[in-house]
Amino acid sequence: MFNDNEDDFMSTIKKEQEKDKIEKEENAMKQQITKLTEENKKLKFVNMDHETTIEDLKESIVEKDQKLLNLENQLKQLQDKVLQTELQLQQKITELQQNTNQNPTSQQQYDNISSPPISKPLSFANFNSGSPIVSNPNSAPGSPMPQPMNVDRSLLRKWKDWNVDMTTWRSVGSGPIVEF
Repeated sequence: MFNDNEDDFMSTIKKEQEKDKIEKEENAMKQQITKLTEENKKLKFVNMDHETTIEDLKESIVEKDQKLLNLENQLKQLQDKVLQTELQLQQKITELQQNTNQNPTSQQQYDNISSPPISKPLSFANFNSGSPIVSNPNSAPGSPMPQPMNVDRSLLRKWKDWNVDMTTWRSVGSGPIVEF
């Protein structure tokens, strides 16, 4: 009798332990499912953002390709215009050369047209500034370039290597002397 109760008790404990183990695994799996669900949602949003970015980039590429095609067409048109202009210029040069070979006097007419008429050079009036111009005796009178005055170098040499202490000098309105 005692054995049956013991078996029942032991089996009940084992069942409880297995039940607890299963519940723990179930909770762990539920948490893992929750985490994976959240991660899946985040990845879906990231994927949507990437798809939107890819679509925007594809549209941008199409626009850039259209602009490139337009620019290439414009370049080709401009090159054609340049070629036409060069041909016209060459034709005009050829015509002018033929005309000059036939009419040598017409060349003189072209020369007269292309060269500007010779005119008298401009002259400007001299103005007195009110101060006398010190002039060099060797220069012409009324020369516009003033000459430097003669300086006695011996008077300047006596001040050589002198340093003036200006630390206490102040201009009007600069305030008191501040020492650090």
